[in-house]
Amino acid sequence: MFLNLLPLLLSFLTFSLFRFSLGIATPRIIVELSLNPIQTGFIFSSNLISMVLGMVLINKLRLNSSKLFLLSSGIISFSLILLSFSWDYLSLILSVVLMGLGSGLLNPLFFFLMSEVSQSKKGLMLGIGNVIYSLGGVLGPPMMAFTLDRWRYTFLSYGLLALISIILSFKGIPSFKRSSHKAKGIFILNVCMFFSNFSFVILISWVPVFLSHMMDISLVGLSFLFFSLLGAIGSLTMGILSDKWGRENVFILSNLISSLLSFLYLAKVKEFLFLQTSLLGFFSVPFWILLTLMAQERVEEKLSVTALIQTSALLGGLISPLILGLLLPYINMETLIGLLVGLPFFLSALLIKIKPSSS
Repeated sequence: MFLNLLPLLLSFLTFSLFRFSLGIATPRIIVELSLNPIQTGFIFSSNLISMVLGMVLINKLRLNSSKLFLLSSGIISFSLILLSFSWDYLSLILSVVLMGLGSGLLNPLFFFLMSEVSQSKKGLMLGIGNVIYSLGGVLGPPMMAFTLDRWRYTFLSYGLLALISIILSFKGIPSFKRSSHKAKGIFILNVCMFFSNFSFVILISWVPVFLSHMMDISLVGLSFLFFSLLGAIGSLTMGILSDKWGRENVFILSNLISSLLSFLYLAKVKEFLFLQTSLLGFFSVPFWILLTLMAQERVEEKLSVTALIQTSALLGGLISPLILGLLLPYINMETLIGLLVGLPFFLSALLIKIKPSSS
C-alpha cells in the first residue's frame, strides 16, 4: 500500500514545497522582473484564485483517481518547469496560475484517497497527510533561502519531483468509486471551515509581522519553525484521538484552545509570545483534516465534498489578510490579531457544539 501511496505523497510534498518557498523567492523575483507591489500581490492572489477554480472543476471532471492524479500532477510539474524558465511577468503569472489549478485538483484527491486507506484509522491517515504538508514547511524555506541566487533551479527541482511522482504512479495508485449523489447537509461544516481558515491564514501571514515588533526576527522564524513541527505532531495526535473520541469532540477541543491562545495576543505578554505561537501550531493546524473527515463521513460523494469544503477554506483565507489590512489603520495590531484569529476559531467550535451532527 505504501508504494501505491508514494506518488501521491511526493506530488503533495511538491505542492507544499512550492507553497512555502514562493514567499522566500519573491524578493529576488521582484528584483529580477522589476515588479511593483500590485504585481507582486497578484502573484499570490492569482495562485489562490486558480486553486479555487481547480477545486470547483473536480465536480465537472468525471475522472477516475489515476487520470485525475495524472492531470493534476502533470499540470503541477509543467507549471513549475515553466516557472523556472519564466522570462517576464506574464509567463510568471501563467506558471503560478497553472500551479494553482493543478493544486486545486490534487488537494481534494489527496485527502480523499488518504482517508480511504484505512476505514478505522482515517484520522491517522489524514494526520500523516498534514505531516507531509508540514514537511514542506520545514524543508522548503531553508532550501530556497540557501539557493536564492538560483531560485529557478530550486523550482525546477520541484517540478522534476512531481514528474517522478507521475512516473511512479504508472505502477498504480489507490482507486475510488465516484457517486452521482450530490453533497448535502454540510452547510455548517463549510461555515466552520471558512471561519477556521480565516483565522489560520491571519495567523501565518500577520502574526509574524506582529511578532517582529516584539522580538528578534530570528526568534520569529524559530517560533514558526516550531509552529510547523508542532502542527505536524498535532495533526497526527488529533487525528488519532478523533478516531477514538469522535471528530466533533476533538475539533471543539482544539479550536477552543486555539481561540484561547489567540486571545492571549491581546495581553501582549512578551515572555509568552514564543511559546504561545509555537503551541498554536499544535492546536490550530488539525482543523483542516478534522472538518474534512466530518464532511466525508456525512455524504456518499466524498471527493466532491472534500473539494467543496476545502474551497470554503480557501475563500476564508483569501479575504482574511485583506480585512485585517483594511482595519489596521484604525485598530492596533494586537487587538486585530486577537479578535480576528480568536473569534472565528471560537465561533466554529461553538457551531459544531450547538448543531446536530447531521447539519
